[in-house]
Amino acid sequence: MKFAYNNVSKLSSAQYVLLGVPDERGSHAMRKGSSLAPTRIRRVSCLRSTFYRQKKTSIVQSSDKLLKMSLFDAGNIKKSEVSSKVDLILRKNKFPIILGGDHSITVEILRGFQHHFKRLAFIYFDAHPDFVCSTRKYYGSVVCDISDFPYIDLSRSLEIGVREPEAEELRALRTRHLFSINPYHYPIQDVEKTFSIIKKRVGGIPVYISLDMDVVDPAFAPGVSTPVPGGISSITLLSLLRRIATLRIVGFDIVEVCPTYDIQNMTSHLAVKSIVEFLGTAK
Repeated sequence: MKFAYNNVSKLSSAQYVLLGVPDERGSHAMRKGSSLAPTRIRRVSCLRSTFYRQKKTSIVQSSDKLLKMSLFDAGNIKKSEVSSKVDLILRKNKFPIILGGDHSITVEILRGFQHHFKRLAFIYFDAHPDFVCSTRKYYGSVVCDISDFPYIDLSRSLEIGVREPEAEELRALRTRHLFSINPYHYPIQDVEKTFSIIKKRVGGIPVYISLDMDVVDPAFAPGVSTPVPGGISSITLLSLLRRIATLRIVGFDIVEVCPTYDIQNMTSHLAVKSIVEFLGTAK
């Protein structure tokens, strides 16, 4: 099943290219099932982002821009193929949207950017910093792993929604000068103020978005691998994404949706809505 907004039949015709990576080998979470997310998110997009009227099935358009954009769903790939596929997408001047899987796939995605950008910032939505450096190559070391890439600019990057860090990660955030918008210290629900902080931080350089769905409070997104109370609301997330989409965004992933623990596909539906709102407002 293709993503509901798939509207071209080949990569060369697309502006956006969607890939699924059904892999959770980098996860140490007690909850298993994030590898099921790419297929579930696609299915939910076809169930909840469509309507049937006058014997026709149509997709929901949240803005006129969605009527003009072109998206190709290239299906699922292996984790070992991610960096080369992303490199190909970028060489064709397309925009990659990746569905995980666990958060460690972000390392492979950003590895695919190495020949395309001299400087790249990231906006990292997550309940956890993922800045463990004592253990590498898993979902808790993503930020440490990508900070090894010379083109990743931590001074222009930031994390949003962190509320369950380890002591080691707090030290890393301080010593590596990675800014974190913590919901306990910043009123993230004040979307305009939060966006002004984000915009000032990233400046004008290219930006990659990584969205771990556990940034959202479990009341709105229960189906995640590692839920943490005190997260942002669904409308705060969507409002932030709509504003961030106006920046120089060059790629986007959604990870850690865990369908086996979801309730009525709430989390998968929010993942779909996140993509749709981004596409509807992106430059």
